[in-house]
Amino acid sequence: MKQFVYYKPSGEITRRTVGLELNPEEGECGLPYDGNVDLSQAYVDNGVVVPMPPRPSRWHKFDYSTKQWVPD
Repeated sequence: MKQFVYYKPSGEITRRTVGLELNPEEGECGLPYDGNVDLSQAYVDNGVVVPMPPRPSRWHKFDYSTKQWVPD
């Protein structure tokens, strides 16, 4: 079965499914995925799943517009 990754236009991954066809919900984008990146620590940029850089501290959150960790 194929895997699919669904994400917001910002690049934030919202979910992953396994199935026969791509089926994004309203406001989501989707793409087939067969990589080995940990999706809980990744985002999508230009249709490619990209691993996030290491989180500097627990007081940082990922800013999907700049693709960087920022102080929370």
